[in-house]
Amino acid sequence: MRLNKDQLNILSRYFADLSKILIASTVVGFFVSSNAAYITAPVFIGGSVAALAFVIFSLNLLK
Repeated sequence: MRLNKDQLNILSRYFADLSKILIASTVVGFFVSSNAAYITAPVFIGGSVAALAFVIFSLNLLK
């Protein structure tokens, strides 16, 4: 299946938005002190790696 330029652009923006959501939920949440949600170091690292992977994938789609 071949995607046209517009479809690749939309898919790239989708993955870029996913990376922003991951950053907001894991990386920022790691620094906010709260008794309700405790984020451990593995969750922080996993979220950071996943967000980075989505950004790289998004940028590769734009090429």
